[in-house]
Order: sequence, then C-alpha cells, then structure tokens
Amino acid sequence: YALYYPLKFIFYDIWVALFGWLFGSDDDPESVDGLVNGLDDGDAEVRARAAFLLGFRGTKKDGMALVDLVADEDEKVRAAAVASIGRLGTTEAEPGVAKFLAHDRAEVRAAAARVLGLLRAEGSLRALVEVLDDPAWTVRTEAALAAGRVGSWVAGPRLAKALGDPDPRVRGASALALGRMGDPRGLAPLREVFSRLDREGTFVRATVITALAELGADDLADAILRIARGEGPLDDPHSRSAALWAVGRLSPAGGKAVLEETLLAGREPLKVLEGAAMGLGELRARTSLAKASKADEVLVRAASVKGWIGFGREGSAETLTLLATDPYVDVRQRAIVALLVLGHRKAVVFIIDQLGSPDPEVRAWAYLELRRISAEDHGMDGTKWLEWWEGARGSWELRRYYPSPDESKP
Repeated sequence: YALYYPLKFIFYDIWVALFGWLFGSDDDPESVDGLVNGLDDGDAEVRARAAFLLGFRGTKKDGMALVDLVADEDEKVRAAAVASIGRLGTTEAEPGVAKFLAHDRAEVRAAAARVLGLLRAEGSLRALVEVLDDPAWTVRTEAALAAGRVGSWVAGPRLAKALGDPDPRVRGASALALGRMGDPRGLAPLREVFSRLDREGTFVRATVITALAELGADDLADAILRIARGEGPLDDPHSRSAALWAVGRLSPAGGKAVLEETLLAGREPLKVLEGAAMGLGELRARTSLAKASKADEVLVRAASVKGWIGFGREGSAETLTLLATDPYVDVRQRAIVALLVLGHRKAVVFIIDQLGSPDPEVRAWAYLELRRISAEDHGMDGTKWLEWWEGARGSWELRRYYPSPDESKP
C-alpha cells in the first residue's frame, strides 16, 4: 500500500491525460461536418477521434461516412468505426460493410463481421455462415457471434458444427450464438458438448451452460445445480457463475436455497457471487437480494447490483439508488451503471457527484465516463457538467451509451 496509493494518483492522472489527448475536444466542439471531414485525415489519431465522436453526435445517415474506415489500416480507427456504425444503427451500411468479408486482411474481415452482427444484418447472414470456415479464428468467432445476433436458424446447423472447432474461442462463441437464437433445435448439439464438458476450458463451459439455460434445458437442471454447488470437476469461478445464473433460469428444486446461501455467505470470488445474484434476479427473489444489498461484506453488496438488473427499471430504482451512495467505490460505480443500463437518466447526476471524490481513481472514472457519454469536456468542474446535463437531458439518447439489460447476461 505504501507504493500503491502514490502510484495510483500518478497513473490515473496519466490515464486521464492520454484519454484527453486521443479523444479530447476543443473549447469549440467540432460540428458533424467537421467530424466527417476528419475521417479523411492523414493522422490515424484524428481519424479515430472523429469516428468515435461521430457515433455520439451523428445520425444514422452520417454512419455511412464510416463504412470505408472498417478497412482502415489502424486498429483504433477500425474499432471506433465499428462501434459508431453499430451505435448509430446505420442499416444502410450493410452492403458496403459486407464486401469486406472478402478482404485479404483477417482483422478487416473480423471487423466487418462484428458490424454486421451489431446491425443484425439478415441480408448478410449467408455470407456470415460462409466465413465460419475462415482460416482466422478471430473471423470465425466474430461471424459466429454475429449470426447469433441475427437470430435466424439458417445459421444453426453450421454453428452446431462449429461447436467442434479446433479453437475454444470459436466453440464458445458458437455456443453463445445458439443460445441467443432461442431455437430449440440448438439443444441437441449443446447437450452433446455438455456431456463432455470436463474436457473443455472455462470459457466453453460457461457459454454452453448459459446457452442450455437460455434454451430451457430442464432435463439438465439437476446436473447444472451440482455445478452451481461446486460439486464435481467443473469447480471454477466461470462455470459456477454461469451455472448459478442458469439455476435461476431453470428453477430446479432447492435451487433458490443454493443461490441465497452462496450469495449471503460471501465466501466465494466476486464472479461466483454475481452469478448467484443474477440467478436470484431471474427468480425475482426480492427479499434475498434486499438482504444482500444491506450485507456487511462489500463483495456481497457489489454482487447484489447484478441481481437487481433482473427486476427492471421500476422494480430496482429504490435499492440501486441507495447503493449508488454506498461508502465503497466499487459498489457505487456498479449501482450507477446499473441505473443507466435500466434507463434511469437521473443517474448521470450520480456520476457528476463523483467528480468531488477524494479518490483520484473515482474522479478519473467519473470524468472519462462523462466525456464518453457527452463528447464534451468540462474538466473536473461539477457545476459546468450539471449545466450541460440541464440542457442535454431532454434529448439525450440513453441507449447509445449503455447496453440493454439483455446484453448484461453472464
């Protein structure tokens, strides 16, 4: 600790400075037209910043200007373009992006597949299925996830085959995709993998368990409950977290008691406690989560936030608002983000309040979060940020900045 705290102040100041250098805005913020012009700049940092900000300030139509940057040579530019096209929901970009699935560079093919998934581009589904045979695991992984987002069983048989891919990241992505599709025809190939799950790594284990629960594999509920208890060979945090959430989804006999005992005891890693909280959220076990929210153990309170997301906007507001004022920073930050994920716009004020924290890590988090959601820069001046919020809250589009609750699954 003698080293940690001095270094903490130094490194978070550096973190803020670097973010400002890359994404900083001038006193006179750029217009949308200025950002579009910046997409052609010879400096990759300028292109990345323009692409990033366009996703927050532009319209669906402006997203078309980002299409060519999906194939940019610079990784930061590609990432910004992908995120912004998805954020803007520019479905008209689909044909232009789909052509990059045949690009000679794997990183461009992967970026294109990711965009098509974010856009849920049904017209490109067969092309995504074809690149599940791509030589690069990154492309196969992104194509599998994209096919899952589109949600059509047209890709189902090929995703089932991909459960046997030589790369575990592709196998896990394919399992996730089959679960997200919601088609019961995905159960048979997932059950086959479940029967040999002890031979898989933690990522594949967790994704297969999650997918089976999403598809309602009630016949495996007792087997998954044993994993949730930590019995057998799958006693790792990722498998147990997924199994605890799945217990809430499948609701086997005795499942609620296991979830409550695991969470309130607070003796497991945070990942496991979060799985138990999400399982209780699936069961709408309000009393159990209320106990966790008031527990003495910080990790239990922090984990309880994940469970409250399952109650939706109205059912969680009171408790999450209290947790957003918790004395411990991890609990506060988790509660604030959960409020925003659920659509509580007033939670922006909680972020602004964190600018006055004595902890530089908290101040840095609040500052960077405000910069991210506003594409403006008012420094550490909470009064100016409140003035921005007074003017912006009526038109601020929450879903551009935070995922939906469905995207917060294990």
